[in-house]
Amino acid sequence: MASNLARLGVTFGLFLLLCTGLYNDENGVLVTVAKSIVVYVGTCAFFAVTLSAIEAMRVPKMTKEDRQRSRGGPGGVINWRDLGGMQAGNKKVKTGRVFRTGAMPRARNCPAIGRLKLVVDLRMPEEIKQAPDAEIVSENFKQFSFNMSPYQTRGAKVGHPDLNFVRLTRTLLTDPEKFVQVLLLQFIFVFIVVNLRYVMGSETMDECMDIWTEEKGAAPFGEVLKEICNVENHPVAFHCRQGQDRAGLISALYLLLLGVDREKVVHDYLLSNNLTNGKVFVLTSLVRFFWLLQGFLELALELNSKYLKFFRVHERVVNNMFEKLDKKYGHLEPHSKFWSEFIGISEKEIYALREQHLEG
Repeated sequence: MASNLARLGVTFGLFLLLCTGLYNDENGVLVTVAKSIVVYVGTCAFFAVTLSAIEAMRVPKMTKEDRQRSRGGPGGVINWRDLGGMQAGNKKVKTGRVFRTGAMPRARNCPAIGRLKLVVDLRMPEEIKQAPDAEIVSENFKQFSFNMSPYQTRGAKVGHPDLNFVRLTRTLLTDPEKFVQVLLLQFIFVFIVVNLRYVMGSETMDECMDIWTEEKGAAPFGEVLKEICNVENHPVAFHCRQGQDRAGLISALYLLLLGVDREKVVHDYLLSNNLTNGKVFVLTSLVRFFWLLQGFLELALELNSKYLKFFRVHERVVNNMFEKLDKKYGHLEPHSKFWSEFIGISEKEIYALREQHLEG
């Protein structure tokens, strides 16, 4: 508490110093304060955007194959890509069959959407309630929930279902009183994230991975894999909220099951950083901006801050998962007990699936 008061005192002192520097007899006090606010806010915005832009530019560039796999997705959706085209030994995963993506509440119709026979939603029921998929993708829909306890205890539920531009505008026109209440909730959300640092770090995703891969039933791996591997459901798309972690893990298991090298599996996992880069740039800029406004210089000016890592996926997380599975099961080849006992897919079924899903 004392350190927060000291920080606010220093911030207020710097603002007064800025006011003093800009003051003259012609402007007067009010004009000087207004100019100082504009300069202070503008400076904060400049540094916030610049630092987040530097982080965004550090994301490795996509390959030609990556760009090809991520084309053709519906408008209004992030992190869409085809899992086909990836090398699996001397064969390749068939294209146009299995897709991974982010949630699709604002998906616009397109050929890719029109062809889908099944959409598998990996979100929790409360997440779906806040942002259900658009009607055009929810006709053939199945939902499987992951145990997200570490994620939930660190603020994943903080927020409000009406916090997007379209809904806010509609609320302003139809119910001004509710509009004010929603804005108040947004302010509380920002206060929690910015001041109390009540955010999910990448270590929390480590905890989730541990639960999913060590506690049988904590994640519906077997059921989901059987749904997306069933050729009668193709083309099929699966997603979580951002299409990064839960969808990333299902994608990794699907590709491993088909015999894709781990290096390529990790590459596909990290591709989410490219396909969400624009959105992450905006979000990290906003968080840094609020930090700077309130004097959290040590947080805002740090590149790759541990408090902003949850916006991206990290190679360490998926490699740690592989390492723990190797240690527990020895390997992840088709005859591993991981597939037969934990996932519920036999060696015979794996080879049969490879016949159906690979070509060349």
